[in-house]
Amino acid sequence: MTKRAKFIVALVLVLTLALLLTACNGGLQDEIDKLKQEIEDLQQQVGGYEADFEEKNVVIYIGDKKYEITTRKAYLHDAIKDLLKEKKISKYEYGTDELNPYISAIDELQQDTANYKYYSVWHNVDVFALKSAPSEWGNPGRATTEADDFGSQYVVTTVGGTKLYYSSTGVGTLPLVDGCTYAVLVD
Repeated sequence: MTKRAKFIVALVLVLTLALLLTACNGGLQDEIDKLKQEIEDLQQQVGGYEADFEEKNVVIYIGDKKYEITTRKAYLHDAIKDLLKEKKISKYEYGTDELNPYISAIDELQQDTANYKYYSVWHNVDVFALKSAPSEWGNPGRATTEADDFGSQYVVTTVGGTKLYYSSTGVGTLPLVDGCTYAVLVD
């Protein structure tokens, strides 16, 4: 075999290998994209609620400050970002992990980590999956425990005369429901 023929065979093999790797990687990328979409779909269905972009009226407390808003946002995180954008609050900083943003600073509300007082998220969406059960490691400072008609225990508090449940989910997946109240407090 001549040098030129060997070169052509080698080139064909390299191109074939590159094509196969690209095809395999494309298939792998398709699977990764499919899994990402499935994760997003599951995130949209917290507690049986799917993302709802219909207009809704909600109340959000940040500390003692009360905001009555009308929004088409689906999650508390997005509504809080809008409060910042509209300059109704002075700041909203958050970090993220793979699934959910967490509040690192919000308006003038300050955590007191030296005294173990951290941001807590509350709501009155009456859905089992969105309510926290009492913890053996302790509950937020203002919390009490309440049982429902079936004997399930929940962590509750009252803000502005409204009973709120300690959220079992973060701001990124806590759905906004028309007529409901939400609160970010330090406990």
